[in-house]
Amino acid sequence: MLCRQPIDFEAAFCEACEQLRQRETGNDKWSHPAIYWAAVTVGHFDMRNATWGGIKARWTAVLQAELGKREWPEIPPRRDALPAPGKSSVPQEEAQRRIAEIQKMLAKKLTTPLQAVAA
Repeated sequence: MLCRQPIDFEAAFCEACEQLRQRETGNDKWSHPAIYWAAVTVGHFDMRNATWGGIKARWTAVLQAELGKREWPEIPPRRDALPAPGKSSVPQEEAQRRIAEIQKMLAKKLTTPLQAVAA
């Protein structure tokens, strides 16, 4: 019977904190998907702001539960966050073009069913 190496929960926590930081630039490389999913469960804010002493019990429980699953979804690629409301703009010409496209689509949808009923 093979023995498993004991899990170093503190090292896994340190990895998660570092990889979350690396993820901001798309350079994260996780040694195990359970560490990523445990970090997701704990939450980005708590992972970035907690001390090891303050999160040890919670992190250990979450990572143990995650490791107990034995199968994990793939780690998803990083996605850029949407800008805050009111913090982005579209040039006026682009906005007018988009509005015109929407108006054409709406006009087509509104006229097609009426023509079919009249026939």
